[in-house]
Amino acid sequence: MGRIHVDGQAKQELNADVVTIILTFETNNKNSTTALYDATEQCERFFGQLKEAGFDLSKVHLSNDDVEKNKYSDDYDYDACRSIALKMPFEIKQYNRLIDMIRQERYDVNIDTKYIASNINEVRENLLQEAVLQSRRKAEKIAEAMKQEIVGCEKVNVDREYGNYDDEDIDYLESAIPMTGCAFKHSNEIGSPTIEVEATAHVIWIVE
Repeated sequence: MGRIHVDGQAKQELNADVVTIILTFETNNKNSTTALYDATEQCERFFGQLKEAGFDLSKVHLSNDDVEKNKYSDDYDYDACRSIALKMPFEIKQYNRLIDMIRQERYDVNIDTKYIASNINEVRENLLQEAVLQSRRKAEKIAEAMKQEIVGCEKVNVDREYGNYDDEDIDYLESAIPMTGCAFKHSNEIGSPTIEVEATAHVIWIVE
């Protein structure tokens, strides 16, 4: 009785249908309190736009507040920021609508987006099964060449690549008001981002 170590792999591309947007409003000033006020004031203006557009502000989550001394600037002594997180079903027109709100007011803001597919957990499990089956097929060919056969599986270790993560504790942000037009007419025609999900199975097969 012997053992064969064989890896199996499986991967699949998914279209993202959920997006989490992290908006970080940034300012700087010689006074730390003023710097923080300016950052929060920008954020308040944006909240007003969201509310007017029909979004439920209770679904917006505070991500970070920060004020720190700038050691490298002679003009401004303090940098301040306020970050908020918005999670929503990915729909390109709705996404462009939010970006257009930012463009119109010319906020000083950094934008970080994380995309996810809502069925990623189901796909992960299916890929794992495919990876193990691929490993077995390889092992069977090796065993056949040695005039042996697979009689069991001793151990399975799994590596999984998930793509971007899901913020499961954040509520979905959706508008109660139908989407109105924005400046990005051509961008409204593009598709959603794709996410590659991969699973690798490291399997020890028993042969005799």
